[in-house]
Amino acid sequence: VSHFTATFADVSGLDAGNDVRISGVQVGKVEAIRLDGRTAKVDFTVLNAHPLYRNTIAAVRYQNLLGQRYVELVQPPAAGDRLPTGSAI
Repeated sequence: VSHFTATFADVSGLDAGNDVRISGVQVGKVEAIRLDGRTAKVDFTVLNAHPLYRNTIAAVRYQNLLGQRYVELVQPPAAGDRLPTGSAI
């Protein structure tokens, strides 16, 4: 399991323990959410079988009508350099 951090402007509805997904498939979990000024830093894990790249995009998406959310990782069509564990998106 690899650990990463992403920065978002709005994480309302996102909680520790929520899914991290690639193309709708769960590949990890949100570990923690912390404030950093006017932004939120989200620490999450991803299975090693699903590498992240420098041009991977992270977005917070709605999971259902109740407002539950998850982190969606959008993989680029052409993979760039692989991100080492502990990197920030």
